[in-house]
Amino acid sequence: MENMKFCQSCGMPMEEESLYGKNYDGSKNEDYCCYCYPSGFFNNPHETMEEMIESCIPHMITSEENPTEFPDAETARKVMQKHLPTLKRWKPACMLVTFKLKEDTSTEEFLAASDDIQKNYLSTCAGFITRQLMVADNVWTDWIIWKNPGAAQTAMMNSESNESAVKFMSMCGEVMENSLYPLERSY
Repeated sequence: MENMKFCQSCGMPMEEESLYGKNYDGSKNEDYCCYCYPSGFFNNPHETMEEMIESCIPHMITSEENPTEFPDAETARKVMQKHLPTLKRWKPACMLVTFKLKEDTSTEEFLAASDDIQKNYLSTCAGFITRQLMVADNVWTDWIIWKNPGAAQTAMMNSESNESAVKFMSMCGEVMENSLYPLERSY
């Protein structure tokens, strides 16, 4: 039980690899279960932690199939309310994108597009917290803090239909890193 993996979204024990989720490329994801993260994205990216708790409760109540679970919904709810905030999906997340501009894009054009995506897209996205844009030696880093990874994922999925986001992304050339990290501590 010491090395038992638990889904970092719903808290379900993942006792065997068949319960692991899958990344976008089809490889196994050991952080999330196959129900929460079946193909590189959360199954329900808009789901709140409270909604997740309520959807998990029926699977946690003692029954013939689950003889060792919780005796009633209220006990299960209290355990989930204490446990879920400690899981990766429900912690703030930092999206880090490092890239170079396309050769035909000037710094001034890009900064104007950055201001535009901030005003007309990112600041309107649910779960957006803050953003920093940095550059050193012609390598740009866009650092965005989200309420949780699901908010970041939703924003990325919806960006393709936002004019400001499409314009901003069209100016980005080679992407060197595009990662989402759980935020452990902020000072």
